[in-house]
Amino acid sequence: MSDDLVERGAGNVFVELGLPEADLHRAKADLAFAISDVIARRRLTRIAAREAMAITKTELADLLRGRIRWLSLERLEDYLIRLGMEITIVVAPAPKGKRPTRIVKYRYD
Repeated sequence: MSDDLVERGAGNVFVELGLPEADLHRAKADLAFAISDVIARRRLTRIAAREAMAITKTELADLLRGRIRWLSLERLEDYLIRLGMEITIVVAPAPKGKRPTRIVKYRYD
């Protein structure tokens, strides 16, 4: 066994990497994952997914590969809506002693 200590992360890899706007990057990544998950669960072909979201082949390929820097949260939300998903935003106080953050949680029923 190793004597290395294991350190608990912040729960956001973008914070761990020290990136600016880490919460925004996390939210975008979560939404991109949600889109990918909806496409997979519904077994949509790439053509059907592209048509539903009204995007190009290249844009879909980039999105599914996580190349989402060029996408806004609003655009990702629009893609989910076009795929027939509903988006709910909940605003709540941060738990005592925790830094306020933006969290996107995805649940597909």
